[in-house]
Amino acid sequence: LPAPSQTANGSRVWQIVQLGIAAMLTGLAEAALDLIVEYAKLRETFGKKIGSWQAIRHPCADMAVRNEAARAQLYYAAAALKENRADADAHLAAAKHLANQAALANTDACIQLHGGIGVTDEHDAHLLLKHALLLSRLFGSKRGLLTRLLHAELAD
Repeated sequence: LPAPSQTANGSRVWQIVQLGIAAMLTGLAEAALDLIVEYAKLRETFGKKIGSWQAIRHPCADMAVRNEAARAQLYYAAAALKENRADADAHLAAAKHLANQAALANTDACIQLHGGIGVTDEHDAHLLLKHALLLSRLFGSKRGLLTRLLHAELAD
C-alpha cells in the first residue's frame, strides 16, 4: 500500500487503521498462546501432561513475553495517537512491528507445539498463521516500519 497522504485527514485514517491492524495482530498472538496452553493441559505423553515438559513451557513463556511487549506498545501508541503527540507515528510503527513479530512467531510456535494436528483442517492453528501472514503485510511492511523507526524523532 502507498504511504499515507500528506493531508491531515488521510494521515489520521492511516494511523487509525494501522493501530487497528496492530491490535488484531496482538489478538492473534494471544489466541495462539491460549490455544497451546489449553492443549498442553489436555495432551499427555509418556504418562504426563505435555505442559509439564520444559520443551513446551519455554516456548510458551517466550510467546507470553512477545505478546505482552506487543500489547504494551499497542497501548502506548493508542495513547500517543489519542493525545495527538508529534511522535505518534513512531509509536504506531513500533506497535505494528512488535505486533507483526508476536503474531507471526506465536502462530508458528503454536503449530509446532501442537505437532501434526496443528496443520490439519481439524484444528484452527493454521488459520491463525494465515491471518497473521496477511495482516502483517498490511499498512506497514517490516522494512518500511523499521525505516520509519530509524528516522523517528521521539518527544520524550
